[in-house]
Amino acid sequence: MVKLWGNCGDFGCWVGELPTGCKLCKKGLKSVVFLTGLCSESCFYCPVSNERRGRDVTYINDELVNNFDELISEVKACGSRGVGITGGEPLLRFSRLIQVIKVLKENFSTGFHIHLYTSGKQLTESMLKELVNVGLDELRIHPVDEVSIKVLKKVITKFVGSLSLGIEVPAIPGRFEWLKGLVLMANDLGLEFVNMNELEVSESNVDELIMRGYRPSAERFMSAEGSHETALRVIEWVMNEGLSITVHYCPAIFKDRYQYRLRMILRGLNTKRPHEVLTTEGTLLYIRTDIRTYISLSKELRKVCIKGNNVYLNVCDVLNDESLLKELVGRAYVVEAYPTKVRRVLNEVPIEDFNANEYVVMRC
Repeated sequence: MVKLWGNCGDFGCWVGELPTGCKLCKKGLKSVVFLTGLCSESCFYCPVSNERRGRDVTYINDELVNNFDELISEVKACGSRGVGITGGEPLLRFSRLIQVIKVLKENFSTGFHIHLYTSGKQLTESMLKELVNVGLDELRIHPVDEVSIKVLKKVITKFVGSLSLGIEVPAIPGRFEWLKGLVLMANDLGLEFVNMNELEVSESNVDELIMRGYRPSAERFMSAEGSHETALRVIEWVMNEGLSITVHYCPAIFKDRYQYRLRMILRGLNTKRPHEVLTTEGTLLYIRTDIRTYISLSKELRKVCIKGNNVYLNVCDVLNDESLLKELVGRAYVVEAYPTKVRRVLNEVPIEDFNANEYVVMRC
């Protein structure tokens, strides 16, 4: 009997050995390069935001990229040991794709892991040779139609052994037989893995999904009803068949609860300022007051940041000092923000309404 790994809950589950890209992702050690929003397909389930879709823009994680220095800086800030390159269709900007891989390998190391997600339709043998030569480690094909399948069979399989090759698709509810067929094909072609992602429901695809009879799940995070069950059915079938190929199911909630949170924790550890306190949710806490209030305080604080009329104080320094806390009642706010390049504020509450028991602080 093939062994099942994971919990088939929010962490996902798989049979076989996880692709290296997934191993790093599960530890928060992968950044995401959104190479371009351009794409020649019109997949009804595409979750790419309206802000990025159809636009020739490049992002890394949450940050818009204008040059390679910004790309490198964000990777360093997150402590990433690799990136996943996606889109849109990255192959539509092939020169940019090659440059990004080169720059990352040169600035970090040949061991810096890079995987690419593409439909593969535009991929030629010479393009794939160039990708291998510049150091692409892992190729994930999303077969959108018979053209993708043809390229997969005639071109991509020539490179089995040159890099890690696999298929990655959404687990569309009710398409069990289609998913079975992809697994069998991948196994026969000598590919290493098939990744099934729970079908995401986003602001940009919800109307298209509903038009086709799919419904947002009332119980599962930002996903389509039935996608989870379809993926687990495939996993069960693979186990019963005893197939040797890796088949991995990744739930929609994983990106939020693990991938994003762990990456934010690492970014917070690497970039937090003296007045900021990191929580186990990957957010930062700090106190905001004004310059007049700060000057009037009876005690001098060292972990302070002054910007114009705003003064930012360390939460631990204030909350652990009852007299300071009393002085700031009605005159200060506790702010929670993500440790992005420009801090993205999530909440701001008066200091007297702040409930410290709702947070677990990692480091003051």
